[in-house]
Amino acid sequence: MINTLKINKKEVRTALISALSATANKKQISSRYKRIEVKDLKELPLIVESKITKLKTKEFLQSMKKILGEKIFEISLKKKEVRSGKGKARGRKYKANAGALIVLGKGEKLKANILDSKTVDNLGVTDLAIGGPGRLTIYTENAIKELGEKFK
Repeated sequence: MINTLKINKKEVRTALISALSATANKKQISSRYKRIEVKDLKELPLIVESKITKLKTKEFLQSMKKILGEKIFEISLKKKEVRSGKGKARGRKYKANAGALIVLGKGEKLKANILDSKTVDNLGVTDLAIGGPGRLTIYTENAIKELGEKFK
């Protein structure tokens, strides 16, 4: 990410911490995604084993469906649709949702390229709060350890 504005380090750190805490807040996530209700969310933040990064696409999708549940799984996938109306002629042909974000630890790489993925080093406020705070985020165990060390 290229940042053209210079922002104070403490301010960026505070923004990143608040964006991280919003991913664990049931009310903010349910207000961000209109189809998700607070009762649909079981436990937040969603933490998975690091083995999930080595799964192939089909196995990865099956395990994500078990972890998230049927209703939330559909929302978590990234979709791109053709917009209805005159917006198509005005250069806004496609309409896309953010989908879910998977935060990985150092050295981890996701084989299944279906969801957005970021490592802890490259994680920014714009990744966690694109379109507003409370993005549906899944963390690996290694990522949680590294985030703990980063924000001591």
